[in-house]
Amino acid sequence: MTQQEVADRAELSLGALRDVEQGRVTRPRAQTLRRLAEVLKLPAADLTDLAGSDRNSASGLRLLVLGQLSVLVDDVPVEPGSPRQRTLLGRLALSANALVEADELIETVWGMRPPPASRDLLQNRISRLRQRLGLGRSAAAAPALIARGGGYELAVTEDELDLLLFRRLARQARQLRDSSGGAAAYPPFRRAVDLWRGSPLAELDALRSCAHVAALELEWRAVVVECAVAAEVVGLDDEVVPVLRQATEADPLYEPAQARLMVALARTGQPAAALAVFDGLRQRLADELGIDPSTELQQLHRDIVRGELHGAGGSLAVGIGRPVPDVPAQLPPAVNGFVGRAAELMLLDDVLAGGPGPAVPIAVLSGTAGVGKTALAVHWAHRVRRSFPDGQLFADLRGFDWAEPATGADEVLRAFLDALGVPPDRMPAGREASVALYRSLVADRRLLIVLDNARDADQLQALLPGSAGCRVLVTSRNQLTGLVATTGACPVVLDLLPADDSRRLLANRLGDRRVAHEPAAVDEIVAACARLPLALAVVAARAAVQPQLPLSVLADQLRGSPGSLDPFDGGDPVSDVRGVFSWSYRTLSSPAARLFRFLGLYVGPDITVSAAASLAGVRVDRVRVLIAELVRVHLVQEHVPGRYAMHDLLRAYAGELVHTVDGEGVWKVAVRRLLDYYLHGADHADRVAYPNRDRIALPEPEPGVTAEVFASAESALSWLVAERPALVAAISSAAAAGYDRHAWQLAWALMMLFDRRAYWNDWASTHTVALESARRLGDPGAQAHIHRGLGRALSWLHREAEAQSHLERALDLFGQVADRNGQGRVLLALGLTVSRRGQHPEAVEHFRRALELYRAMGHREGQASALNILGWLLTTRLGDHAQALIHCRQALQLQRDLGDRRGEAHTLDSLGQVYGHLGRHAEAIVCYRHVLDYHAAHGERFFEADTLDRLGDEYLATGDRAAAGAAWRQAVEVLGELGRAEAEQVKAKLSGLA
Repeated sequence: MTQQEVADRAELSLGALRDVEQGRVTRPRAQTLRRLAEVLKLPAADLTDLAGSDRNSASGLRLLVLGQLSVLVDDVPVEPGSPRQRTLLGRLALSANALVEADELIETVWGMRPPPASRDLLQNRISRLRQRLGLGRSAAAAPALIARGGGYELAVTEDELDLLLFRRLARQARQLRDSSGGAAAYPPFRRAVDLWRGSPLAELDALRSCAHVAALELEWRAVVVECAVAAEVVGLDDEVVPVLRQATEADPLYEPAQARLMVALARTGQPAAALAVFDGLRQRLADELGIDPSTELQQLHRDIVRGELHGAGGSLAVGIGRPVPDVPAQLPPAVNGFVGRAAELMLLDDVLAGGPGPAVPIAVLSGTAGVGKTALAVHWAHRVRRSFPDGQLFADLRGFDWAEPATGADEVLRAFLDALGVPPDRMPAGREASVALYRSLVADRRLLIVLDNARDADQLQALLPGSAGCRVLVTSRNQLTGLVATTGACPVVLDLLPADDSRRLLANRLGDRRVAHEPAAVDEIVAACARLPLALAVVAARAAVQPQLPLSVLADQLRGSPGSLDPFDGGDPVSDVRGVFSWSYRTLSSPAARLFRFLGLYVGPDITVSAAASLAGVRVDRVRVLIAELVRVHLVQEHVPGRYAMHDLLRAYAGELVHTVDGEGVWKVAVRRLLDYYLHGADHADRVAYPNRDRIALPEPEPGVTAEVFASAESALSWLVAERPALVAAISSAAAAGYDRHAWQLAWALMMLFDRRAYWNDWASTHTVALESARRLGDPGAQAHIHRGLGRALSWLHREAEAQSHLERALDLFGQVADRNGQGRVLLALGLTVSRRGQHPEAVEHFRRALELYRAMGHREGQASALNILGWLLTTRLGDHAQALIHCRQALQLQRDLGDRRGEAHTLDSLGQVYGHLGRHAEAIVCYRHVLDYHAAHGERFFEADTLDRLGDEYLATGDRAAAGAAWRQAVEVLGELGRAEAEQVKAKLSGLA
């Protein structure tokens, strides 16, 4: 054995003797190490390099999931919290270093009927986990629990999570086995097996049916089998008998483990026990499945009966005696300069390059046109081809080639049989005979079969081998859910290239120097190409044939053709992006093709089924069927549950089609329906979420518009928050299309959402657009509403002078249309704005004018608002706490009589400040706690943080420094997530506690 092999094993197994001394390795295990050292002919000094030990992580955290959940920090057990808290941690650990969607976590922790505000509850539990386990909040810290992309990611190293260590050891063992043989592989395989303490997370009921747990158990059993094979090489079969029994008890029908147990027992002088294993398996298979053991197991049984399976150094004579076929090598050339796809390559490794299993491993690589499916498949196949010594078969099935018919299974079978050495005169005449011969020839061979560009599962059935030694990689624009369902194939969905990999692709084609010289132009090109590999390749080719052309000029050309696919025509069918897209489009049914075209009109980053139904003017149930058809061929992506999107180039293609195929009269009505959907949906949600708000009259929607109905304020708010990007985009779209009434009314409908959720930049930008629409309409009432909203938004953004100008204009316009309620609202907003400018007496005057106006109108909700704001100003700016207390109590009584929970929360907040100034801190704390409950229940995070800040002040005033620190830390966390500068002020208070 070479010194390098010894060094490789040493890296995997430092510290074995220390483990023995500290009780982490048993004495019998230590004896095994000594035996192994003798087998491998290592000097005694290398004994410490053979078993491996748990390395202490730099962070001190050790998270154990291969058994009951256990957490250690600096070797001290730490309790993660309640069963739900443990379930949350366990689920995140099962997908360590990968995003888990918030919706999935909520369903895992709370089931199919989660409580209201479940996202807030999830966020709170995430915060508790961070605090208990000392987890960071960003990838810069390790370990970390990161919020990103609508979910959370547990970022840990293999020294911190036993699952990652298990997988690293298994990978390294396979690498050593392939390069140095089974003897070198045994120590890391054994170390991986020994990490297993039982069924993963078995005590967590919510995770028992989790697919990740089931997959992990199968993964462990496969490693046990590989470990047993390596143990046979070094003559340590007796060492793996206990763990093989554990694997066969966990899955009594798992034939590979049963076979290895039979081998191990026979080789250690226990043939009767080996035969008993076979008899038990045969009985179970007959009783439960009605089948016999596999041919290989029956042969193994005969070998043991005949005494042909010997002890150490013997051989396992299992086979069916077929002649070895020719070794095909049909892979196309690999793509030069292939970049990225690390996660997908790793998944293909796990699915297709792993150990033996009971069925043929199949991976289905799917994605939209031009995303690089074939390039990835061929790249991976070349990378692992040495792992398939019996050859590689490849067929282009042309499932989406519009110019050529799809390749039939009979044609492919004949080509495969020819590659496997079947002479022409022995070719079978029929399909069934061809399939039978094909499967016979590939049985018991380690063969890779790549089936490229499949159209559907029917095209593939005859080409699938029956031997588990083969591996099948399929690419398709379809998801092939039928194949996944019937064969257990693993779906691998290929998305657009990340921006960094897109830049690397250009650098590989154009040279690092040229790309590094114009980074801004490169970023523009990547964005214009929508990170689609085909588009990037076409543009790179244009640049490559013009080496003197600055990339900035190319970026300018792309910028000058927004929404056009002309710059992405490579001059032939396979490099014309428009043509490649058309191959998928032409496979659609007529209704699905119409919907696809209409989707070129939608606004925002994505669209829901209801919005799509309104756009197309058809029923929701019908649109679900049509969208499913689009998803299957990857023309549309369900990037989060219930929300669908297409990348910019596909949207441009759909936009071209709708303008040429459907005509102006048709698509303009479709746009009107979509805007009606958003306007009436936002208005209804606003009515349900904020019932005390004054209303405006809306026109009737177009026929065919789906009506949104909300049963609760929570569901209304959830819809508003989820649709916010589309609603914001719809305002600009409406104004650009000439639908000015939709523009200003939709902006008005979103005002309360923007206010309560602190979306102040959205508020200012949408109202700026809406103001121009209101002016074009010549509607003074509309202008008054939008001037008022814009003034309030600018005041929140600390642009008080501009805000005051808009509010004064609104006051004048409301006067012109005799809207006294509107005047009152403006006076309150004016008072707040001039107060922020330090003009407190003027603010008091505005508030009192509003109060008088509302009293004259008998408008009780307006009176309560004016009394509350007046009380707040008197206590915080003018020091008149006694009068402030009177005003706030009057406001609170009115709001309770009206059932105005939101107004009540605001007045309690003002009362808390009054009590604080009066030194009545306990009463202030009670007020703030009620306010926090309201803000938390309604997702008003900025105001929640603002109240937490003041609550900390009151706790500190009572001498409770711990409670003050807890409140401020929570405020900093919320403000940090919102990206608010106020977080620094609260951090300064925390520093003062130290």
